[in-house]
Amino acid sequence: MSQSISSIGSADEALRRSACKWWSEMAAMQKLDLTGFQSHTSLEERTAWAMTNEYDIGTIYSRFSTKLQHSTDDQVRENIQWAAKNRIYVPPEFISVDEGVKGKRTRRAGLDRAKAILSQRLAEVLLVYKASRLFRQAGKGYQFINEEVVEEGLRAVSVSQGIDTNDRKTWKLQLQIHGIMDDMLLDAIADHVRAGLTGLFLNNWTTGAIGIGYRRKEIAHAPLTNRERPRTMPEVDPRAAKLILEHAQLLLDGMPVREGVRRWNAAGGPVDPRATSGKLNYACYRRLFTNPRLIGRWEFGRRRNQFSTKLDNVKQVKQPDDEVTTLQCEELRILSDEMFEALQVKFNSQKTGPRGPRKPKTLKLWDLTTDCFLCESCSTRELPVRFYQTGALAGRLRHTG
Repeated sequence: MSQSISSIGSADEALRRSACKWWSEMAAMQKLDLTGFQSHTSLEERTAWAMTNEYDIGTIYSRFSTKLQHSTDDQVRENIQWAAKNRIYVPPEFISVDEGVKGKRTRRAGLDRAKAILSQRLAEVLLVYKASRLFRQAGKGYQFINEEVVEEGLRAVSVSQGIDTNDRKTWKLQLQIHGIMDDMLLDAIADHVRAGLTGLFLNNWTTGAIGIGYRRKEIAHAPLTNRERPRTMPEVDPRAAKLILEHAQLLLDGMPVREGVRRWNAAGGPVDPRATSGKLNYACYRRLFTNPRLIGRWEFGRRRNQFSTKLDNVKQVKQPDDEVTTLQCEELRILSDEMFEALQVKFNSQKTGPRGPRKPKTLKLWDLTTDCFLCESCSTRELPVRFYQTGALAGRLRHTG
């Protein structure tokens, strides 16, 4: 039976052993009859024992979002203990996990595995610690439970929230209310985090990526970060600043932007550490010389992450000036105001707007006769294969089938 589902996204051996122990201990505490149950026997024998003793068969799905979290064991333990209290047997082989995976993603190894277990009717009860473990967006979680579980005649339980689809009158309302509460909680947490980071920014401490032209300097006797790392502040990188000044003057003297990109990479100029190519591209080069940090004006909060239902992803939304915190730091200045403004005039003059409609095409003879010629050797009654005019020789018909 276990061979029919993928091992990708399954629990590791240590978690399986712990899950078996947790279930057995809770079942014993509930004074359930475990006569004949042997944890070391095959999956088929254990599920047959459970069904013979009128236990439901369950599957558990666990997920956490970031690599700093390690809540898989806690989620599985709570689910396993709830299952034992309610006469549900969860084979360790039916535990699926996604670790360090965002809930916005629809394709996840653990979630796909749990869906396969349910679709094959290997289990009839889906257990999650919270409904938000299924999807970050409450609407998608509701859709999943309704379509993949309830409409298939199966059962879903959110253990910590007390949501059970067996209660057909209230589970939908409960799920929607908890979804709204989760969204409000996340918004409140984001506001608190933003306020905390603003305080760090006002102290001139590093709050994120500092970009090209600057480097981190450790602050003596400052408290460590939440990751137990030294607290830092930005300072000008002399080598990068010299290269920026050189390129700024060359650009003002008429050097094309693409030539500037080529020279920057040829000189081994610094690249944003988040870049994957290891080279500075055209767009990054333009952003570098239009960043007000070069004149010592540092901003915090210019863009804010916002979840997009349409994109099913997070996008950055530009914020108005009254939502942005600004500091003028002359010690971080690289370019003069006059040089920076002249660069902005140059770049703005090179901006291209949206492409207009294409010019109407003048029809040629071969355009009018394209549908009149078919390939006799390739065409069939069901699928005729046409000739198309291609290549540099105008008017010549070539077979592209």
